[in-house]
Amino acid sequence: HTGSTFMHKEQFELIGGYNHSFIGWGCQDIDMQWKLSQLFHLHPIPYEKRFEVLHLDHERKHFSRDGWKRNEEGYLSRKKKTLNDILTEDRGNYASLTK
Repeated sequence: HTGSTFMHKEQFELIGGYNHSFIGWGCQDIDMQWKLSQLFHLHPIPYEKRFEVLHLDHERKHFSRDGWKRNEEGYLSRKKKTLNDILTEDRGNYASLTK
């Protein structure tokens, strides 16, 4: 399940949390996981009985192909920037949200 990430609050704050330029559904999680992977070694949740991820099925009316394409293009564009520039921008946005 790619939408689940376990991390310490300090790690979330270090990367500036989620980037809020994505609109609607798509790319927020992979963008955040990409930032984390640049600074930390990520481990997938093992596919073992003792680990269980519950994701309740739901209607996917919120999915938009055009929205996904826009978000994907934004994500790929962000990855062309330096990591430092991305983190500086996202940390600034995160700080303004937590005031």
